[in-house]
Amino acid sequence: MNKVKTLLLTVCAAIAMTFTANTVQAQSDFSDDQVEKFVLVYKDVIPAQKEMEQKLKKSVEDEGLTMERFQQIAIAAQSGDETMGGASEAEQTSFMTIAQSAMAMNQDLMMKMGESAEKHELEVTTFQQMAMAYAQDAAFKEKIDGIMGIEGDAAADEEEE
Repeated sequence: MNKVKTLLLTVCAAIAMTFTANTVQAQSDFSDDQVEKFVLVYKDVIPAQKEMEQKLKKSVEDEGLTMERFQQIAIAAQSGDETMGGASEAEQTSFMTIAQSAMAMNQDLMMKMGESAEKHELEVTTFQQMAMAYAQDAAFKEKIDGIMGIEGDAAADEEEE
């Protein structure tokens, strides 16, 4: 389940990058106050995120793909591979259906994140930068995961597989 959570945060970061339309390298030198607020925002949206995780997982299964195959196709598509990692036409159609559904769910999640960011007095652009840093900077991700208590969960998830 932690892999799905990481995938969703990565998707959120990718969409945030699309909406901000800038190609600035993600910064990761945020103040302790900003980090604390980022964690509070994230904790606010965990219930919606968990619901989205379940819907995404069900959507992938309903379309006849595994999460692993969906991720392989997503990575290939994101890198510009026109064959989408050698995906069959049926897999490509399934992927596109799932991706469209995920985008709609993610827009709702991003709205909730924006509302929570405002509630915790964290600028939405700062939150987006922090989400990008979480997706791109291993040290920053480790710091946030440590605060969130994800470290032990991630190790346990990897052992189960």
